[in-house]
Amino acid sequence: MKPLDEQQQKLIDKYLEGRLSDEEEQDFQQQIQQEDFAAEVQFQEGLQDAVQKLAKEEHPLKKRFQGEEKKIKEGASIDADGLPYFERRKEKSKPIRQYLNLAAGLAILAFLVYQLFPFIFPAHTEPEFPIAAIKSLERPPQMTQITTGSQNHPIDSLAIDCITLFKTESQYNEALHCFQNLSDLEPTPEIQYYTAQCFFNLDQYDAAISVYDKLLATANLLEKQVQDQIRWNRLVAQVLSRDGAYEGELQMLTQDKEFRYLREALKLQELLQG
Repeated sequence: MKPLDEQQQKLIDKYLEGRLSDEEEQDFQQQIQQEDFAAEVQFQEGLQDAVQKLAKEEHPLKKRFQGEEKKIKEGASIDADGLPYFERRKEKSKPIRQYLNLAAGLAILAFLVYQLFPFIFPAHTEPEFPIAAIKSLERPPQMTQITTGSQNHPIDSLAIDCITLFKTESQYNEALHCFQNLSDLEPTPEIQYYTAQCFFNLDQYDAAISVYDKLLATANLLEKQVQDQIRWNRLVAQVLSRDGAYEGELQMLTQDKEFRYLREALKLQELLQG
């Protein structure tokens, strides 16, 4: 039998409830000519009649209790054996599965709280120290004549090798040893400055600052431009080593309008404040 569509079922429902309009009555009469529709109507009519008949019948127990109720009102004795006995249900012990479910629920809740706690109550952490940005403010030396120029060709050749290593990425360890050997042969301020910058690029800031201080103590041997560069790189090394003494030097440099690296100093101040 072909299943009815929703419209046909609504039509049958209204027919059984006696709520068909004139237009729906005409539609119903047309549909009833179809075998499947007629069979469904007949089935649902039979089902409705059976339900209504069952609803009208009285349960035997109801008649029995009505009879006993009548006896009580008339004062007659009641035969206890005549009444049905309903045993009181014993309270069932809670199965262990309920406790397991409760434990599982609490475990899931604890896990969710653990996972969500950092988002609900974020920790107040200090802003990340901008190491890379600060280190990028360092200004490397550009000097190529770092010996006394005394026509000592082996020393001059070694100086060129040292500078080449320094300018080659990730060769700062080799460059440091080269400059230290060169300094043993001819300790010029320029060689010492390159040595300090090797320490700086190897993140050995205290060693770099120590060399910077020696150079600044003999500043008369260097040009003003080089002196400013050494002061600046020394300050950056101080900041990166987290030495709090840099604040006074930075304040002084940002107020020095003649300082060659004033723009970099202002940028550093901005990074540290923000």
